Amino acid sequence: MVSGNSTIEDLHYILQIALGWSDDHLNRFTIHGKDYGVSHPGGIWFSDDPAQVHLAGLQLREREKFLYEYDFSDRWCHQIRVEAIVHSDRPLPAPVCLAGKRAAPPEDCGEPEVSRTAINDCDPALAERDRSRMKCLLGGSLRYVTRYFRVVPR
Repeated sequence: MVSGNSTIEDLHYILQIALGWSDDHLNRFTIHGKDYGVSHPGGIWFSDDPAQVHLAGLQLREREKFLYEYDFSDRWCHQIRVEAIVHSDRPLPAPVCLAGKRAAPPEDCGEPEVSRTAINDCDPALAERDRSRMKCLLGGSLRYVTRYFRVVPR
């Protein structure tokens, strides 16, 4: 859950933290056909200040989807869906992850097709040669298996 008072900038950093990334790449949200994002030196610039664009002001509806792109060279596109809009008199103290499906890809693991291959091939029964190849693809770890997702209780 994210507060409607959160900004595009807030949402970008929330996603970076939730996905375990380090904000090393270009990014953009596409909402209602318009691009928003947090600019980086030498990258694309946006007409709106992401610290001033509040989610509530975007007039998103329940079940509406929008796009978050990260790491343009690897083409990671994430579809985000508004699950519910809850009005409350109490402010949300911090973003909360309620559920999820599959783990996030590690930073700089390559484009989605490379990662999909890693997901499909990552099996403890792999021959040592294949395990070494997978370790290289996954940055030295075979612990990245996307079928596992865990919400850490607060």
